[in-house]
Amino acid sequence: ASGCKMASIRRERDIDFRALFEALPGNYLILDRALTIVGVSDAYLAVTRTTREDVIGRPLFAVFPDNPEDPTADGVANLRASLQRVLEQGRPDRMPVQKYDIPLNDGSGGFEERYWRPLNTPVGLGGEPVTWIVHHVEDVTETVRNERSLEAETAARRKAELAMRQAQKMEAIGQLTGGIAHDFNNLLTVVGGSIDLIRGDPGDPARVKRLSDGAMTALERCERLIRQPLMFSRRQVLQPETLNPTRLISDF
Repeated sequence: ASGCKMASIRRERDIDFRALFEALPGNYLILDRALTIVGVSDAYLAVTRTTREDVIGRPLFAVFPDNPEDPTADGVANLRASLQRVLEQGRPDRMPVQKYDIPLNDGSGGFEERYWRPLNTPVGLGGEPVTWIVHHVEDVTETVRNERSLEAETAARRKAELAMRQAQKMEAIGQLTGGIAHDFNNLLTVVGGSIDLIRGDPGDPARVKRLSDGAMTALERCERLIRQPLMFSRRQVLQPETLNPTRLISDF
């Protein structure tokens, strides 16, 4: 049993943990307490287009600064705050999706827009709560771009629907006002005709009363017609009325 245990220990010592870490499929950095990069996975180098010589032994924010052309860039400040929380509290800190552009490696000095989902995890040795910090990020740039595209399409569709409803409303208003103008003109004809008839023979009181009553009825209908578009445009509550069809026909 003792021999098996010793053999197991030797096999464990034979494992090259650095090579194992560097070959991990995820995007990982190892930082010391001074936030200097002491380890990096091949996947992280690939996604950031850097080399091991570019990053190992260098301060994190010297390798990955904010994009100077983006005045709203807050990647450095947000990441630094998260790492500080890990150092102070000794527990993992999950950051929200973060815009953090990466430098291009073409010598232009430019940056590429990228979005990440970071997780910072402490690793303690020798009784210390935090000896290193494992910084793991997931590249979610395509997801963010797809969501933006979907939001833009939704906004465009909503705008088109609003424009269509506005056009339909304007068409309905045009039909309504056209009908009201026609009815209003007919009622004014009644008023004008009654006045002309009264002026032609003002000496017959009964005739004058009948014609003036007709003119007043026409004016009351004009008032009701004017209220109709006001109720439509202001969305006032309509007041249903009980009508007598026989009387309506007689009025016609």
